Amino acid sequence: MVDQYIVSAEAKWEMISGLVLLLPHGLEGQGPDHSSARIERMLLLCAGGNVIVANPSTPANLFHLLRQQILAPWRKPLFVIAPKSLLRHRACVSSFAAMGSGTSFSPIVADPAVSNPRRLVLCSGKIAYELMQALAALHRDAETAILRIEQLYPFPIDALSALLAAHGTAECIWCQEEPENQGAAAHVLDELRRHAPTRARKITIVARPRLPVAAGGSIDRHDHEHAELLRRALT
Repeated sequence: MVDQYIVSAEAKWEMISGLVLLLPHGLEGQGPDHSSARIERMLLLCAGGNVIVANPSTPANLFHLLRQQILAPWRKPLFVIAPKSLLRHRACVSSFAAMGSGTSFSPIVADPAVSNPRRLVLCSGKIAYELMQALAALHRDAETAILRIEQLYPFPIDALSALLAAHGTAECIWCQEEPENQGAAAHVLDELRRHAPTRARKITIVARPRLPVAAGGSIDRHDHEHAELLRRALT
């Protein structure tokens, strides 16, 4: 259905669609069928502005995405990669002001507290909260900034390039909870190679080792791997 009708609706069928798909995603260690919306496969189907793929990490951004689908003068299918754990995460909150008059969707959420970071950690989705919690525990939140990429396609390359240029000397890392051969890593690096090749060469990927499945199914091993992943990204 996705391949034949949704992502190809305009190119193949000359049909306009404002369909919204909410796809549960977020590695919780419970096995592959409960873990992955297969972002990597979805992003391979993106071309010519055919769809929107977003991984919002705030209620305000989710609100603006859904509102945009109704009010925008154009129609595109929207794939929302929606981590289930954020529904009950205490840090995942937005003020009413963030959804009020004059506000809109933010394709990138930058950390405003760090003005001159030594390290930039790029990520998408719920792992941002885990990175922020681990960063506070390490007492290194004054030297590391976390950039959340909330829209994966169309990729916000102009906004990201401006942020990277503003911190040209900072070490740059892409961190994801998925294995390296999954998730958004390949897509993000490809966008940067095409539009900011000098910067792309300096980005380090921090992810789980390549796997043929989305998750191993052992919660103990998952937790150990996740703690090590966060440590590698921040130290």
